[in-house]
Amino acid sequence: MAVYYLLVTVMEELKDTLFYSVSFVFIGLWFSIRKCYVKGLSLECINLKNLEIMPKSPIGTTASTGQKCPESGVWKVIGSPSTTAPISEGNTMPPYGGKAVTWKLIQYA
Repeated sequence: MAVYYLLVTVMEELKDTLFYSVSFVFIGLWFSIRKCYVKGLSLECINLKNLEIMPKSPIGTTASTGQKCPESGVWKVIGSPSTTAPISEGNTMPPYGGKAVTWKLIQYA
């Protein structure tokens, strides 16, 4: 309810300037917040560029060398020898020790 009050308050303040375009943005944001709440996700799941819900990949997610990183965070090589590395979402998962490896997400960025 507090989020609704905040959105209404902001819309009231902006009603004289760009009301129509701003109101559409807030309506989209409101629906995105509701979707996150219904799905039990934190508000970090909202992509503010296009108001889409983007749930995080769970801790323990794996990705192999050559794949695109699905989530920014600290990744650990599964196996021995092992290492950890901070890898950003969208980057290519790197090899380790000159070999293709499987990486496991152990911490969010």
